Amino acid sequence: MKRFLFIMVSLFAIGLAIIFPPVVLAVNTYSIDLETADDSFLSRADAVPLSITGDYTIELWFNLESLPTSGDQRVLAGKNDEMRLSYRLNGANREFICATLVGGAERSLLYTDNTITTATWYHIRCVRDSDTGEFTLYLDNVMVDTEAETSGAGTDSANAFIIGYTDTGSGAGLDYFDGQIDEVRWWNTGSSTVAYDACAAGTESGAVGVWHLDNVLTDATANAFTLTNNNSATFSTSVPTPLTSGCGAVAGRRRIIYFSS
Repeated sequence: MKRFLFIMVSLFAIGLAIIFPPVVLAVNTYSIDLETADDSFLSRADAVPLSITGDYTIELWFNLESLPTSGDQRVLAGKNDEMRLSYRLNGANREFICATLVGGAERSLLYTDNTITTATWYHIRCVRDSDTGEFTLYLDNVMVDTEAETSGAGTDSANAFIIGYTDTGSGAGLDYFDGQIDEVRWWNTGSSTVAYDACAAGTESGAVGVWHLDNVLTDATANAFTLTNNNSATFSTSVPTPLTSGCGAVAGRRRIIYFSS
């Protein structure tokens, strides 16, 4: 009888595995290395899912090799004026900017942070709620700022989604990122009360693009938005410190879960 039950349970488990195959997340050991001197960046031509005019969340890891100087900004990701997340020098202070074009005018959150250094990995996440117009910025799993702005839909355009550059800057080389970027995620949800698990496999609700940048430029979502490598960006083995466990069966993938108070 025990043997019969064992066989039945085993067959049931095999059946579940066939119907609901497990998502295996490998340990990520690479990031993309972008150089200002080379004008290197990654891009994906516009597509309907990438033209998010409502709520959104953009998040990624970054590691600067140089800090922004006068008239300079280190663009992390965006769609030019339509949406932009960057770190720049503004007067005497360096600041993060998360911006969206609404009704022909840029609406943004500006957060001054002069403590960011080179050779250090940081995680940043910007959330926009289109119903309220509010931006929320998280740095290393901590909500550091909110900004109430004009509500409403963002401006749609045919601009490409770009990592590490914007072509609306003030000159060649001034608006390129300099350093490494890893684990870029672009969501069409913007609630700061939702817990986000950065183990993202690309199958989560609201995932528009999930780029692990683990020695490949492919998108883990069903959208399959593979990135184009512009001006010979290379992969780096410099990555954020992984956890010792988490993310299903494979230990090591970086895991950050956000909770809003």
